[in-house]
This record gives sequence, C-alpha cells and structure tokens, in this order.
Amino acid sequence: MSASRRRSSRSSTTAPAFPALSQGIQNGLQRLVSDNIETVAKMLDYDNNNSTPDDNDQVLVQILCEKCAMVMKQQQLSPASFLARFFPAEMLSEYAKLCYKKLSSKGSAATLGDRIATAWVKQQPLLPTTTSERNNEPEEKLERALEDDDDSDLQLSKKAKNENAADDDNNEGKISNNKESAAAPKRKKGTDDVGQLAPGKIISKMKRKKTKD
Repeated sequence: MSASRRRSSRSSTTAPAFPALSQGIQNGLQRLVSDNIETVAKMLDYDNNNSTPDDNDQVLVQILCEKCAMVMKQQQLSPASFLARFFPAEMLSEYAKLCYKKLSSKGSAATLGDRIATAWVKQQPLLPTTTSERNNEPEEKLERALEDDDDSDLQLSKKAKNENAADDDNNEGKISNNKESAAAPKRKKGTDDVGQLAPGKIISKMKRKKTKD
C-alpha cells in the first residue's frame, strides 16, 4: 500500500501542469511567455543556450509555460497572484496594451495581474501577434475610410442634384410670373382694376359739370 501511494504521489507531482489549466489561461500565459521569452527564462533560471534558432522558439515557449504552470501548482497560486508576484508592472502593462483591445494598462502589478487573469478566465480575444496581421489592420481601416468617403460623396452629389432641381423650379416659377405680368393689360392712369374711373376722378368731373351749368 505504501509503495502504491508513493507511486501515485510521484505521478501526481510529475504530471504536466500546463494542460490542466483552462484554455483561456493557457492561451494568455502562452502569449505572455512568447512575447517575453528571455525574461521568463531568466526568471525561471532556465538555460536557453540551445534554443536560439527561431525553429526552437515554440518548443521553448511550451517548456517555459509548463514551468510557470508547475510553479502555480506547487505554490498553490492563482493566475492573478502568480502574475503579480513574478512579473513587474511594466511588463504586465505592456502585455495588456499589446494583447487586448479594451484592457486598461494602468495600475500596480497586483492590479494588472488581477485584470489580466480575469481576461484569461473570460477568454477575451487576443490581438494578432505577427507583423503581417498587424499591418493588415491599417489597410482594413483605410478601406473602411474610403468606403465611408464614397458614401459621403454620393450623399453630397444627391444633395447637390436636389438643390439644383429646387433652383430650376424657382427659376421656372419666376419666368412664368414675369410672363403673366407682361401679358396683363396695362391700366390707364386714374382707373381702378376693372378699367373704370377712380372715385376721385368721378367726383372732380361732377364738380366741373356743375360749374358749367
């Protein structure tokens, strides 16, 4: 019984710790390690002499992630406590700024560690890592801006057409009014709208007639 217990305890301590983490924590920790390979290797006292070529970087990242997970397991640390204890605030701030779109990069190591660990647990999407993927973002933004400009130009052209049509209607109305005024018969001086003598003229004529009589 004692031998079996020793074997079970050894197997539990030597079992891989990184795969036991949730997928969100695995992704976040792997990104943190891959962005800071040399720093994490020094922190864990890992000799990186044989892993300088780019082909070995992925293998080295897996090794370092496993060591980080083992530290959390052995010392019974949560991801937030692990980040706050072993990583400086400057590194965590840079990680939050580069890896997450809407994650504040301000605060102490404890604050940033708790914030980043929460993002890991919630599996918030990480920003792209490669240069080509990052370079595609400005191109996509430029395409969206050009599409917006085309839409605004189309709206402006429609607005200009509507204004020109309104001006044409106003000009036609003015021309028709001018034609009607030109076609109307001219009234004689001293007459009203129906062509008869104005009341003042009628009274003056009646006075003249009485004087003659």
